[in-house]
This record gives sequence, C-alpha cells and structure tokens, in this order.
Amino acid sequence: MQCHVEMTDTMIKSWCEDWQSENADPSLPSIQTPQAMMSAMSANLQKLNQLADRLYQRWMRGLKG
Repeated sequence: MQCHVEMTDTMIKSWCEDWQSENADPSLPSIQTPQAMMSAMSANLQKLNQLADRLYQRWMRGLKG
C-alpha cells in the first residue's frame, strides 16, 4: 500500500501537470486522471488531512515511550 497523507493542493496540481510525462495507463483502475483528481480535490484533501492528523498523533504518542 502506498499512501501520501502529506498531500497539499499544490502537490496535486504539480502531479497533474506532470501526469502526461508519467506515461500512466488511464485504463488501469488504480490510475486517476488529472480531471478526476482535480474534481474531487477539496473534499478529498479535507478527509486526507483529518486522517493525517490522526495518523501523526498516534505515531507521536508512540515516540513518548
């Protein structure tokens, strides 16, 4: 599993600009087109940021021991 909980709107826009050079196969179910990423970016980033907060808080609790 690969997950980027650190994503920002700037990073997503940059990835979308470089998408064509990645030679990604849009027919694969794991590949999102720039249009798909941009259309849901606001809602998805809000959820991702909430998840990142929970993940990092749990990780930091483990560092205290």
